Amino acid sequence: GAAKFLSGFRGAPRADLAMLAGLVRHVGAYALSFGKRLEVLDLNPVIITAEHPGGCVADARLILDKGE
Repeated sequence: GAAKFLSGFRGAPRADLAMLAGLVRHVGAYALSFGKRLEVLDLNPVIITAEHPGGCVADARLILDKGE
């Protein structure tokens, strides 16, 4: 599963799990701020390493319901 990617898969640096938890917490709060209007929030890939303190989202997609 995901554990191998977080622990330094194929020579990549280990993910900073505390930073990852903080990012998930902040993204979750952001997602909740949209309420039921939020249809899709996709962050891929998310890079969390010592070289990217606080995390780096390389690509994101946000889709909201038009509320019609």
